[in-house]
Amino acid sequence: MWALVAAACVDAVVAGTTGPAPAACNAPTYLGCFQDPYKDPSGESHRVLTEQVATKDALMDIERCIALCCKSGYAKGSLAGVEDGGDCYCDDGFGPYTIPRSTTCTTTCPGNPGTPCGGAGAMGVVTINACPSDAAQPVVPAWATAAEQVKAGPALQTCPSSCTRCPTEDTCCQGRGPDSYKVAGGYGCSPPNSNSTGCASGSVLKGNKCCCGPGPSTISTTLPNVLIIGDSVSDGYTSYVRSGLNTTANVGHGPDNSGGGCADGVLYGAQCTKYFVRTPLYELPPWDVITFNYGLHDGSDSNATYTQGITHIADQLLDTAKLANPSKPSRLVYFQTTIPGGANSVPGEPVSPSDKRVIELNAIAARVMGARGITVVDLYATMTKCGKTCSGCKPHCDGPGYQYLVDNAIIPAIKKALTA
Repeated sequence: MWALVAAACVDAVVAGTTGPAPAACNAPTYLGCFQDPYKDPSGESHRVLTEQVATKDALMDIERCIALCCKSGYAKGSLAGVEDGGDCYCDDGFGPYTIPRSTTCTTTCPGNPGTPCGGAGAMGVVTINACPSDAAQPVVPAWATAAEQVKAGPALQTCPSSCTRCPTEDTCCQGRGPDSYKVAGGYGCSPPNSNSTGCASGSVLKGNKCCCGPGPSTISTTLPNVLIIGDSVSDGYTSYVRSGLNTTANVGHGPDNSGGGCADGVLYGAQCTKYFVRTPLYELPPWDVITFNYGLHDGSDSNATYTQGITHIADQLLDTAKLANPSKPSRLVYFQTTIPGGANSVPGEPVSPSDKRVIELNAIAARVMGARGITVVDLYATMTKCGKTCSGCKPHCDGPGYQYLVDNAIIPAIKKALTA
């Protein structure tokens, strides 16, 4: 029933560009049917997607819902959801909790009788892989060609959807649903020596290999490009950073998915950083600033394991900074971990770090960054000063909490790095 929105990409090459035709990879990807609302482990109720932009719309279908979300300010990489026939919802991503599946997305779309638009208490969700206004945008940005990419790096293979490329030594893999990677087909790359330890939001393949998610595909040729690498908290504040810098910089998140830990802990990051910094087509954009954070998913790591992992990530990003911008290497900023929410507050983790443990991990990271000349910003101290406004951050914030962090620490650090 979802053939329209889940159609596979075709390997069509546009004259004068490289890669698949834009219409092929811009088709929305169906992520599934979900119970709405649902309860988190503490019993609190949540909506699958939080902003409703249409109710009982007599013309509703999935394309109309996507267009309404785009009109409301949601861009490529966001999510759209249809429910009860005529209702449309949008969000930047799923929340951090496991969302129960539903089998009742059987209500016909009034605007397209051949497809379902969710059901009563059930939401059908798709990725927004393009907004209507994106149709005229170039497939390949001016800063890269396939020949240059191959010359600078490994030979590449095209994954089954034709919308993702991986080094030929890798295995093409699909991210674990419902939070698959924000590229048509949900494909990522599994390096040959990977393992499933710490592999959060990626699928675990046969042989316990990890599926690494790609970075964002939307790169600006006119504004500075900022990449945020980090856990689900960083994904939560990315939309606020993007809004605050909307005329100043293009902001993306690596890996380009939400919830499920995102970049998770240092074990996943150490294996997958080279994918987080590249587009799904394995192109390395000329990042102007790269920020990164770890710690909330490392409560059970030993100090030695954490030190080794965060050191490897920092060294990879230093190399990336030089490769991405040889004439003016990308500026790096490390954001120390925010205040956790106590026992079982970090979804998917057997050990959620205490405040004491976060302070220890932040100190280890500060020593590693200091030895390499990487700027460190203390979000733990920022949140401590925030007080009541950030009281709901456990560890994921509501709007005012994220806005405080962004206004008082994150955007000032990025702006300073952009002018350095």
